[in-house]
Amino acid sequence: IPVGAILCLSGECAEWGNNSLKGLQLATKEINSNGGILGKKVELLVEDSNEAASPANAINSFTHLSQNKNVKLFIGPTWSPAGLSLAPIIAKRKNTIITSPSLGVAEFNETNSAIFNTWPHDAIASKKLANYAFEQGHRRAAVFSSDQAWEQTQGNVFAAEFKRLGGIITTKVEPNQSATDLKAEALEVIGSKPEIIFLSIYGRLGLAARELKKLGYNGPQLAVLVDETRIIDAQGALENCIFARYPDPNEIFIEKFQREFHTAPGITADTAYDTLMLYAKAIKENRSLESQALSKSLLASNYSGASGNIVFDAHGGVKKEPIF
Repeated sequence: IPVGAILCLSGECAEWGNNSLKGLQLATKEINSNGGILGKKVELLVEDSNEAASPANAINSFTHLSQNKNVKLFIGPTWSPAGLSLAPIIAKRKNTIITSPSLGVAEFNETNSAIFNTWPHDAIASKKLANYAFEQGHRRAAVFSSDQAWEQTQGNVFAAEFKRLGGIITTKVEPNQSATDLKAEALEVIGSKPEIIFLSIYGRLGLAARELKKLGYNGPQLAVLVDETRIIDAQGALENCIFARYPDPNEIFIEKFQREFHTAPGITADTAYDTLMLYAKAIKENRSLESQALSKSLLASNYSGASGNIVFDAHGGVKKEPIF
């Protein structure tokens, strides 16, 4: 049973894609060592979508796997721009299922009934962070975002919720997603005299934080997500930043992962593992790879996995509450 993995294994999203790959490799090994699915082995076919270079690379990966390898089951892509580029193409195809273990926008999974997310919609976290900022007594917030789809969505959600609560958005900057100099935006943010700054410029989070620190900002910061890549890049400028995350993997998964890779699981390893396990469960239940049957099984899932309890909403988005 071929499963196509469309993952960002290079560039600024490589930490996420490589963690997902390890989770999928562990799940594949476990499934195959236990007799496979309906007596057949899982064959994991991996493509580096290199999404940081261009979201269109995910489309090329999908086309290669579906046409050359006749793959019907897909896992990926890694980040939202690639997913939003790919979703309309998936929607036009028959007998294809795709699930992202790391993509956090509703527009992806809500495009079609055969598209799922095992990573929660990050807009929920952005909204809750706005509430947190207001509850902490802050009334003036600046938003440091970009024109990249996911980053822009998070900035807009935070700003709308903060204003709804009665706060003021002092400024919202959205530099081009390819910009490498953020000094002007950092100056504008600081010049607007915010009491707190919300950072949704995830791809260049470290750079944005460094620029703010260089210009003398030492006030509170919020971020939608933070990973090791962003922490290293920030060189200390994210110290004391409050960010959203989701519960750690369960202990059984952590132990299995450490035995296999001699390191702790990183972000998305557990959600990728669960995605393949959910596919295996749905195929066994239906004794079929037919997409409509699998979609129905996935939607009805109440699965206790490595990443916690997995329940989908009516459109294939997983339901999970963020923690700070």
